[in-house]
Amino acid sequence: MVDTGLKMGINGGIYQGTQQQPQGVVIYTQVEDIQIYLDKAVRLGGKVILPITEIPNMVTYAMFADVEGNVMGLIKGPQSVSEKPKKKKPVRKQKKNKKTLKVKRVIKKKARK
Repeated sequence: MVDTGLKMGINGGIYQGTQQQPQGVVIYTQVEDIQIYLDKAVRLGGKVILPITEIPNMVTYAMFADVEGNVMGLIKGPQSVSEKPKKKKPVRKQKKNKKTLKVKRVIKKKARK
């Protein structure tokens, strides 16, 4: 098993296939509603290889084959992690003191000469 260590995304694994599972590489896509995508695959000519399957406390997934026989997997999960936007720190204006203004005037005068 490969663990990405992230809060979202798909971890991976390498295993020996069986007669029920396809041989070769299976690419999984994380979706919010597996059934919607399975239905779309079938509507477009695909075939469900593995119906929605839940492994408690681990994963909910399904597999389908496209019209050319390529097998793909679907994993249930959110499409994005909603995080509160970071608040921008207000830009603080520097106070202009007499000394700073005096230095700026001197620089301007020298630049004119």
